Amino acid sequence: MTDNPVLQTLLPACAALFLDLLLGDPVFPFHPVRLIGKLAEASENLFKSPKRNQTLSGILAMAAVAAVPFGIFHILLKAVQNSPLGIFTLKTLTIYFSLALKDLVHHGRKVKGALDKGNLPLARKRVSFLITRNTRDMGSRDVVKAAIESLSENMSDSVIAPLFFAIICGAPGALLYRTINTLDAMWGYKTRQYRHFGKGAAITDDMLNFIPSRITGLLICLSAPLAGGSFRESFRIMVRDHGNVLSPNAGYPEAAAAGVLGVSLGGPGVYFGKKVDKKTMGDSKREIVPAMIEETVRLLYGSTFMFLLLPFLASFFL
Repeated sequence: MTDNPVLQTLLPACAALFLDLLLGDPVFPFHPVRLIGKLAEASENLFKSPKRNQTLSGILAMAAVAAVPFGIFHILLKAVQNSPLGIFTLKTLTIYFSLALKDLVHHGRKVKGALDKGNLPLARKRVSFLITRNTRDMGSRDVVKAAIESLSENMSDSVIAPLFFAIICGAPGALLYRTINTLDAMWGYKTRQYRHFGKGAAITDDMLNFIPSRITGLLICLSAPLAGGSFRESFRIMVRDHGNVLSPNAGYPEAAAAGVLGVSLGGPGVYFGKKVDKKTMGDSKREIVPAMIEETVRLLYGSTFMFLLLPFLASFFL
């Protein structure tokens, strides 16, 4: 298709994003991420045992799960190696199934829609699809905060990070990232069941997200005018408050979003029945209202297109 090595990875990424914006994340039994989840369940049953070292078992289970989709991709690549269109299609679909921009926006807007109708119980239910903490006692303000936090954090996990690895490492990079991220979502909890078994997946996911999360934070700052904010203020808040969360990565996009919107995010929450005291991010300059969810959506779109535009321009001029 092209001899430019950057465009060879960038064009399938752009095509994959177009498919995601057009079709969203399809729900069907053979969705690759769903199959990875099923494989993870089988791998957990195979490797997890009270008689074994739980951390080592989790690492072996992670490696086994990651090897399967990675191997299948290369088998399919071998099958279409003589067809440039077949190669492009395989790469595009692989990256497409690693993205979830439209799905993320859809869930955020569903929360806003429920709040706009004054249906707080429904808003609590819908925001529970985005977060892991208890939503039962949340007020409207808390629901909006939770949605903003989830949208900004998942901007890195579900959009920028897979695109980053797709551009840097090609479609297999996006696939491998999505596999590890899925395992972290399933095993990466500090509960009695997964504290040790999921440690390998959690640490690996943190390592993979180290650069994308910081890029996402910066992109949110650059997209600040789309939500009525300023780059300078959002960057100041990101630098100041990114360490106010337990995750080594989530604080960058969340603090940047707090700076753009002029609100205070974070604070105490209930996770798996246990109250966790967390520091806040940002300054309370504005009242938190449902409309801020749509402002966060604009940050998602602005950050995503800016991320793809920069390497495209660099490739064009260099």
